[in-house]
Amino acid sequence: MKFYGVDTQGAFQIQSVATLPTWSASDERRWIYAEDTKKCYYGTDEQWVEFGVSNLATSLPGFLIRPKFEWKDDDEIYIGAGVYHHAGTIEQFVYWDSQLTFQWTVGGSSGFRYLYLDDSAIAADGTNVLTVSNFIMSTTEPTWSNSKHGWYNGLDRCIFAIYKASASTTKEFFHNSDLVMFSNPPTALSNTDIDTTWVDATLVIPSFATKAEIWMYGTYVDGGAIAYWRTDGSAASGYTVFEVTATMQHGYNTFEVITSPARMIEVKNSASNGSTIGIDTEGWYFPRGM
Repeated sequence: MKFYGVDTQGAFQIQSVATLPTWSASDERRWIYAEDTKKCYYGTDEQWVEFGVSNLATSLPGFLIRPKFEWKDDDEIYIGAGVYHHAGTIEQFVYWDSQLTFQWTVGGSSGFRYLYLDDSAIAADGTNVLTVSNFIMSTTEPTWSNSKHGWYNGLDRCIFAIYKASASTTKEFFHNSDLVMFSNPPTALSNTDIDTTWVDATLVIPSFATKAEIWMYGTYVDGGAIAYWRTDGSAASGYTVFEVTATMQHGYNTFEVITSPARMIEVKNSASNGSTIGIDTEGWYFPRGM
């Protein structure tokens, strides 16, 4: 087994040269600092390669250190310090080192609003250190980009979503790690008489999310039943959630689900009677690449 590393005590030393020399085969595995360009290079078996942040950005597509998002009020959120690989006009790492207060116009119909890194503003500023003016809110849903390894709308990278509940309010939320919880969970399925046929339920989660936390509940009316759920489009028999009987007339459970790309699950009861099922969406999970 070949080993090309170097054992050192103290600082690792890189050779300093006045100008970047023409590459030759003997430069393979050689590390230098070129004083004329003020950059470091390492020799491969074909060429000199710059070692630095710009080079790392292309080597780590989709990289991120997600900030902590906090609800402030109906038209403002806090964005904690963060780092993102941004495949925009300039492919680079972008970052900010302090909590930012982002404000937007709430108007329009209810639904999710998507927070993006604003490529045009970032390119115009000419720096990878972002301020609050480098973010933009949009109703446009992002799509997954295999080449960029992230969720994008054009050259804008999506990093978060907020649910607008009415003409002037947004849902308060709490964020920790990859989970975003609503303080007042929106209804996905009203408490409805469900029988033995699978019924679709669309969860209140962003377009990019397929994992959610839900509260599913039901009531005994005139006969017992076992409630089930499954991912929409599945042919499986489903997962048992709870049972209602004459002596235990209310059933409920909080659990994680995987939805279809359309944000849907299916539910049913084991018997055709008046027993009901209802669903509240308690929260959603960030997908890969966000």
